[in-house]
Amino acid sequence: MPGSSRFLQNLLRSRPAAEPVSQELLDWARGIAMQASLKATLECARSFSSTDFRGDLPAFKVPTLIIHGTEDKTVPIDASSRAAAKGIAGSTLIEYDGAPHGCSPRTRLA
Repeated sequence: MPGSSRFLQNLLRSRPAAEPVSQELLDWARGIAMQASLKATLECARSFSSTDFRGDLPAFKVPTLIIHGTEDKTVPIDASSRAAAKGIAGSTLIEYDGAPHGCSPRTRLA
């Protein structure tokens, strides 16, 4: 299995056992991901891992709701949502204990 395909499989399977991802969804997501060029994929990863938006946060002038799972291993909550909530005046951060990256419609959020 190519590295990018293996990465995607591991990412989507990093969810709790109570919230499994079907093989059909894995195959579909892999198919979409594999259509991207290597250059585009690398530039996307570089961009979302190195762009610092902290200076933009004070410019938010609309009500802002931030939702994040505390068990997100892909985008750690301390470095992202908690920091963003501190930088956006009047924002609301809702943390879902135990929820992974990309809470699905089946994630129990209430």
